[in-house]
Amino acid sequence: MRKIEDFLYEYEGFWKNSAGQCRIRIFIDNNDRHIGICTALPENTGTSTTNRIEHIYTDIKKTASLLNKWMLNSPKAQ
Repeated sequence: MRKIEDFLYEYEGFWKNSAGQCRIRIFIDNNDRHIGICTALPENTGTSTTNRIEHIYTDIKKTASLLNKWMLNSPKAQ
């Protein structure tokens, strides 16, 4: 797999002043399938990525319309 995108994404929160942030990575595999991974960031103090994942996916899909698979990576807090 080859990474073709890697960026921080800011999203609207559920309430005022609760915007959140996550990391988006998009890969392409040997069969030209596009795989998106959304990673929840421990430093995010806004609405959780898990609670907004459907909205994040919809926003990312608008610009990365070739996405074939989408995953949420939510590392445990340490």
